Amino acid sequence: RRFGKSYAAQMLCAYYDKSCDSETLFDSYAIADDPTYKIHLNQYHVVNLDISGFVSEAKARGVSLKDVPIMINDALLADVVSLYPELDRYSSLNECLLALVLQTGTKIIFIIDEWDAMIRETQQDPEAQDRYFNLLRGWFKNNNFTPAAIASAYMTGILPIKKDGSQSAISDFQEYTMIKPRKFCEYVGFTEMEVRKLCEMYNVSFETMKQWYDGYSFKDVGSVYNPMFLDTIHKNEEAVAAHIEKIHEEVTSPLHYNKEDSLRSVIKLAYYTYRDHYLQWEELPAGSGYADVVYLPKRDSDWPILVIELKWNLSADGAIDQILRQNYPDAFRYYGCEILLVGINYDKDAPAGKRKHTCKIIRVDKQNAEI
Repeated sequence: RRFGKSYAAQMLCAYYDKSCDSETLFDSYAIADDPTYKIHLNQYHVVNLDISGFVSEAKARGVSLKDVPIMINDALLADVVSLYPELDRYSSLNECLLALVLQTGTKIIFIIDEWDAMIRETQQDPEAQDRYFNLLRGWFKNNNFTPAAIASAYMTGILPIKKDGSQSAISDFQEYTMIKPRKFCEYVGFTEMEVRKLCEMYNVSFETMKQWYDGYSFKDVGSVYNPMFLDTIHKNEEAVAAHIEKIHEEVTSPLHYNKEDSLRSVIKLAYYTYRDHYLQWEELPAGSGYADVVYLPKRDSDWPILVIELKWNLSADGAIDQILRQNYPDAFRYYGCEILLVGINYDKDAPAGKRKHTCKIIRVDKQNAEI
């Protein structure tokens, strides 16, 4: 996550899609010097799918995830017919797409963003997974349809996939196995040499990354490079305070700097990249009070709960004391995971540019015992 996969997928859409003229987007870059540049520029029908969007829509509408493939099929069929009304006589999506290719003489490129969102969301529902994979097989393994209609397909996702010899599950859809936690490098899906190369590229020590993964199950490679969360779980209090102080100074106007809502917004911005793994709550009833900001890990996450208390003109220790005194962690006793208590404080009356932020972080169990 956060490596720009979706952005890259959108770039591919702009490059291939025949419904637009995107030459000015690319002609100043190195790709324009490639001899095949003009051959493929804006020459294809593009089917662009964001699978996570379909999953979210199904949840919002109360539709079973088993029916997501039907939603995808119907949405694509409706889109094609809206552009080519003469194809409304086809009830089968593949027949409709094949007729489109034969009619226009232009092949299709599939660009599927977050292709594995359905797999992540249906780990306990093999029927839903089978229906989804059958949809993909129908596009990419159909001997009559695939060679005639599809020029290429690009897919983004985060799940490591078991490889069978030289063929991966992505390329043949004959088998698919999500890798379960085991040795570090195997779990990440890279060899140790590749991991060390990534560490070198992003200036992260191998031991730091290994320590992070050993403590918290792998969820996304990208987020390990975001220092805010890494500093939080390792209780690097000065670094966390510095992050928040910098964001507070940069994004908050002087008029609103000392408002509690502004500081809460700074906290939300600081941890923004983790919204896919957490549910964020403000003024959450907990214990005998209300916690300022709480991040509850989603069902499939092994990350700790974050309970954040904000203060000014007091102390970060005082913020932690309030959390413990009012027994906020008691609200999370059934989660069965660690809780990080984060206290943030700054000097409200100090002059602009000198409002020093401080931070205190402790890790507790559900009985408020420090661990």
